Amino acid sequence: MPTHLLEIKDLHTYFFSKDGVNKAVNGVSLALEEDSILGVVGESGSGKTVTALSVLQLVPFPGEIVKGSITYNGRELLGMTSEEIRHIRGKEISLIFQDAGAALNPVIPIGKQVEEIVLEHTDLGGRRARALAIELLGQMGIPDAKNMLNRYPFQLSGGMAQRVLLAIGVALKPKVLIADEPTSNLDVTLQAEILHRLSLLRKENHSAIMLITHDLGVVAQMTQTVAVMYGGTIVEYTDTSRYLQSPFTPTLGRCSRRYPAWTPGSSH
Repeated sequence: MPTHLLEIKDLHTYFFSKDGVNKAVNGVSLALEEDSILGVVGESGSGKTVTALSVLQLVPFPGEIVKGSITYNGRELLGMTSEEIRHIRGKEISLIFQDAGAALNPVIPIGKQVEEIVLEHTDLGGRRARALAIELLGQMGIPDAKNMLNRYPFQLSGGMAQRVLLAIGVALKPKVLIADEPTSNLDVTLQAEILHRLSLLRKENHSAIMLITHDLGVVAQMTQTVAVMYGGTIVEYTDTSRYLQSPFTPTLGRCSRRYPAWTPGSSH
């Protein structure tokens, strides 16, 4: 029987400003099951990324998680202290950001950035962490990984930077991986490589993956279930095959009307 590794219930994340309240996430409920990939699709601004950031309490100011529940392996994440959630980030739940150039620290060599997560969450010493960093970068298809360790992010192409970010994301073989547009703006060959790496992580570790994407080809190839977001809510939640054959929502672009939010137990 499938096991829910990550479950989001009635999540509300708002951004407050002098001009009013932006309800970026407005009652989202999702479940990630062991050894599966959930595709999250929707137009820009629909709340996909904010949902991902909410899971690990990374919502930027002036955003605030107003209410809801996020559980990992039965443990409530939203009530955790900063120290408690820090031990989960990267080790048990990992987030791969869309913009590798912005996510990587520009003043720290990439090797140090890969090593950092290993040193933070394991008992490995510096030498072994460095060796693991070389191995991870090599697995991501980075040539001459040992000599690449001292490169800075600005010295890498967009594709190479995305590979580094992926290496960091999968370094500790997390049970839950949230990938936010991991193949956007990459050539077809590199897209295929990155998607292959994600598939391997799922198969080898029985991980649950939340794959945020605009690409329905990626959805068809990678996912078993699809959640469609619009206006901060889930408007469709169904099997991938059913969605591709007969979508309830007409497009991923401008929707012609507002759809009721999906809730557990309902089907669109």
